[in-house]
Amino acid sequence: MLNDNLKENCELIENKLSKYHLDQFEIYGLTTSQVSVQLKKGSIKDFTEYYDSGVGIRVIKDKRIGFAFSSSFDMSKVEKLINRVIKFTRVGVPDLDFQKLPSPKKYPELTNLIDPKIVNLTPEAVINYLERMVSAANVNNKIYSISGEFTSDIYHEVILNSNGVNRETEHSEIDIFCNVTTKDMGNTGSSFDFQSVRFLKEIEPERIGENAANLALRSLNSKKLKTSSMPVIFHPIASSTILGSGIGTAISAEQIQYQQSYLIDKLNEKLFTMDIFIEDNGIYIKENNIPGVGSSNFDAEGFPTQKTIIFESGVLKNYIHNSYTANKEKVANTGNASRFGYKSTPTISITNLVFHPGNDGELNDLIDETKEGIVLYYTGDTPNIITGDLSAMIHTGFYIKDGEPIYGIKNTMIGINMIDFFKNIDMVGSKIESLARIHIPPFRVSNVRISGN
Repeated sequence: MLNDNLKENCELIENKLSKYHLDQFEIYGLTTSQVSVQLKKGSIKDFTEYYDSGVGIRVIKDKRIGFAFSSSFDMSKVEKLINRVIKFTRVGVPDLDFQKLPSPKKYPELTNLIDPKIVNLTPEAVINYLERMVSAANVNNKIYSISGEFTSDIYHEVILNSNGVNRETEHSEIDIFCNVTTKDMGNTGSSFDFQSVRFLKEIEPERIGENAANLALRSLNSKKLKTSSMPVIFHPIASSTILGSGIGTAISAEQIQYQQSYLIDKLNEKLFTMDIFIEDNGIYIKENNIPGVGSSNFDAEGFPTQKTIIFESGVLKNYIHNSYTANKEKVANTGNASRFGYKSTPTISITNLVFHPGNDGELNDLIDETKEGIVLYYTGDTPNIITGDLSAMIHTGFYIKDGEPIYGIKNTMIGINMIDFFKNIDMVGSKIESLARIHIPPFRVSNVRISGN
């Protein structure tokens, strides 16, 4: 759809590499086309169009691995790139744990990975989304400022290797964000909301603006809590931040093999008291029949994506792998290779981390059932992956008394180890919210340490 000749350029590089006496090689091509508009204090400030295209080449000779990248497909420069990366394999140290790159397999057949309407997205259309968001957020004179951003991306990926992998895909992602600051009689409050989706028709600017404004207004006159322990209800935004890292990173086989995860040696242990079911699902389709942001037919090495059970009935069943970690342990590859663009070698990350719903209703139902506690909407803090300790500042949260949120909270932190976090979950909501690659219901954790006055 981008018509950028990426596939043809990668095939030319493949043809050149095939003439060298290499054990294996891989070509990863990526083109990114982005439109971004920033909103500051209610006014459009920056409109940016960004385009980048490049290739990363990985070659293996006698278990020595070389990698180099270029943003140019000029064949004279590509020749120099190939010569340079081959030199790396002559001077590098052999990696005895490396076995082989992926081979072709049967692939899933996901469609609807790209919104064709994004290709010709006009500045006027983008500004219209932001104006609708601002209008919905500007509810009264206590709204001091409204900021935000709208970004749309189209990605074109090509992966070729010497074992016969030959894959190509295009996919889109749209992000809209709103931050609202409030002022009243010298008091201030702030909060935000966002969406990360594939299709323009999924964007709800009015809902994002209303939610951000409502939370910011409720955060006025916030108070610091006394130090104690009490239940905390985690809104999906808060839990996606904490568990996206606290589970999503901790189950990476890289973290496990480097002894840098609190989940080392925890396979087949029941870590949740409740029968929690969590999966990493690279072929996840949301309720609106549109694939999740992390869904794809293959990972960043060209290996098929799949469903992988992470927790079943509260028991940790699997870690997630790319080809390197899977071959090292002689286990199945889960299709979780990931890259930070064409300038990086593969690492590991979640695709879509999906928490199956419980039976305890929506967020308000969990609040109604809480005599005293906190409802946490957002913290920017994540757990220490090695120890599992979580110490998190409450950025948007409210104190609950007799089933009612009665005031906002400031200058207060929560603290708990993730193993206790899992054990202390006692309520799980019945409605999943999709937040980028995390799909999760609200839930309540009992006996969380509160650090305040």
